[in-house]
Amino acid sequence: MRWWRRSTTTPTGTAASDDDRETRIRRRLHAVETERLEILLDERVPGRRHRLDALALAHADLLDDLTALGADPPPAAVRHRTPCPEADSCR
Repeated sequence: MRWWRRSTTTPTGTAASDDDRETRIRRRLHAVETERLEILLDERVPGRRHRLDALALAHADLLDDLTALGADPPPAAVRHRTPCPEADSCR
């Protein structure tokens, strides 16, 4: 079992509902993304490349888990286009 995956049972031992699983997966996705951003900000992190690769794999696996539950994936980050210096020629 990978470190970003958790058990599908509740603390009482009963099976978790799909809504509970979806919420947990979304929380883990948020945690993985937060850790990725923290690593990107600090260039002194040892093993930075390997950790970023592991986080990318974790993110992909968690998205697969969301898809398997039939949930919508989280919205992609919005990337703003840089303005074109010659705006008329870019249209």
